[in-house]
Amino acid sequence: FAMTEWQSEHLNGYKKSKALKEMKITDLEVLQYSYSVDEAIKKNLKSVPDWYRVWRDAGTKWERGAEDRQEVIVRLHTDEGITGIGSADRGHKHPAIVAAVIEKIMKKAIIGENPLNIERLWQKMYDRCGNMLGGAKGLGYGAIGGINTACWDILGKTLGAPIYKLIGGDPNIPIRPYIGTFTHGWRKLDDLDSIVEEARFYVNQGYEAIKFRGGRGLPDRGDIETIKALRNEFPADKLTLMCDVNGGYSMEQAAVMAKEFEKYDLFWMEDPFKTRDYTRWADLQKLTNINIMIGGGPTTIELKQMLDRGITPNIISLCTEHAGGISEALKVANLIHVWERRAAGIAHEPLGSLALFHVWTSGLTEGTFVEYDPVNSMWNELLTDPPKFKDHRLVLSDKPGLGTDINEEFIRKHPVPETTTSDV
Repeated sequence: FAMTEWQSEHLNGYKKSKALKEMKITDLEVLQYSYSVDEAIKKNLKSVPDWYRVWRDAGTKWERGAEDRQEVIVRLHTDEGITGIGSADRGHKHPAIVAAVIEKIMKKAIIGENPLNIERLWQKMYDRCGNMLGGAKGLGYGAIGGINTACWDILGKTLGAPIYKLIGGDPNIPIRPYIGTFTHGWRKLDDLDSIVEEARFYVNQGYEAIKFRGGRGLPDRGDIETIKALRNEFPADKLTLMCDVNGGYSMEQAAVMAKEFEKYDLFWMEDPFKTRDYTRWADLQKLTNINIMIGGGPTTIELKQMLDRGITPNIISLCTEHAGGISEALKVANLIHVWERRAAGIAHEPLGSLALFHVWTSGLTEGTFVEYDPVNSMWNELLTDPPKFKDHRLVLSDKPGLGTDINEEFIRKHPVPETTTSDV
């Protein structure tokens, strides 16, 4: 008999719902790439400008270590022919170990599971991790995050909607980028004009916030002279400035430096101490009107520990790459919202950054800025549909899932060496 259009439509809907209910993960791949910062600079800028200074030339451990960029990517396959991708940590220090955690521990746990049972699968992976969940940089969280994001990507592709729609996000919520990550390294005191020129390069394109590297406490005047040079050129109403200390200060130095930074309208001081003892963050916050920001993408467990101790820093970083994926980032965003704190987006490599940008549209973050690197990262080479920078903000693709695929040819041409040169 001939089915009516209504019957055909509803039969297809029933088949689709049954497929959703019974979908299974059939395989898991781990893809890795590595490329040099020098290659990215030449690709994105066509030529190396006078203002560019390779970090390692500054003579510090951080700059010497920032020679390459890497990412560990998970790709899930299903019996419905739908695949999903996700970033499993940036892998700068130990990409091979992150990949091994996924392949040796996680893969067996998720094969045969329905990728759409996202929360239950997250908990199952969490239980598998055991003592690998060592804080914001724990390898277990990165491994979970890659698989979790890939599951969200599958859900979006299955339903034909971008992830930001699935989480109730609003694409009109501005994703305001700040230039950070591997961009602004230390400059010597006789080379500060180069960092001003670099900042001008971004300001002329419409970027409104920049984070420079710090960690030189008085009596070394490097950090003070850097912000002074930038602020003399760009007033606070034209450019927001942040400083990532990378754990370079003692408590005594941080207190003095915070007072110095107040003179130049610094928006936040990030990670002043190496230790993750957040009591010191809170103590420092009481001494200054500068926002003290906790970087690294804390997890819900770390946030609970802060709450239990009455610690509420002004700004808390939000991350998907190494803090448990989209599911965990949404929970962190909720906690930040309930706490009436503000969030800052911490992201490093393209695919992991893209996942964070979807979370950012949820509106739960009381957001400030998201980290973005248009120069030292290979956005257009890795992603088929990278976000676009337009009118001072990042605009996401409206394609299903993460809204992009990955360029496998780029990955093949940029294998990860057995020994990485990065040490950051």
